[in-house]
Amino acid sequence: MTQNTATNNTLGENDLNILEKIFDPEGMTSAPPQKKPELPEGPTLNLDASVLQKIKALEVEGIKFAEEGSLDSAIEKFTEIIKLEPKYSSAYNNRAQAYRMSNKMENCLEDLDSAIKFGLETHDNNTLKQAYTQRGLIRKTRGEDELALQDFELGSKFGNALAKKIAVQENPYAKLCSAMVKEMMANAKQI
Repeated sequence: MTQNTATNNTLGENDLNILEKIFDPEGMTSAPPQKKPELPEGPTLNLDASVLQKIKALEVEGIKFAEEGSLDSAIEKFTEIIKLEPKYSSAYNNRAQAYRMSNKMENCLEDLDSAIKFGLETHDNNTLKQAYTQRGLIRKTRGEDELALQDFELGSKFGNALAKKIAVQENPYAKLCSAMVKEMMANAKQI
């Protein structure tokens, strides 16, 4: 007599691979996407060492102000960075967070759009994963579910674990497949 693997709650390797593809948006693996070999590893801004040093110092100051709740001072520091280097995507992302904490959502979204624009231009994957995820969260709270899902999927592609988790939960195909698998498992237990 053959055993039904579903009643034993054990799945074969092939079954597990299929389930992984079902619950992984767009069939992504748990690892972030591999960068194309011709792309540089990090942000590609050609900055003078002294300018970069000043930017990093201002960024640390801005983050410290934000952590202390001095949001206007944090916004000023991030704005100084943007004046020094208008394509420095991390400054837009950080300023967006300060705007969000100040409940200035329109300014926040404008900066997230800029962080994404310049992050894509300069291949700043770290900023991209944060900016897409943050924008997705804001869009979700505004009821813009389709746009939010797109942002979560992109945040996931750039390596944000939270974005991946949300994208899987919100993906309508994954929801449907999940319901179907649960129903099949329940039916298999009754056999």
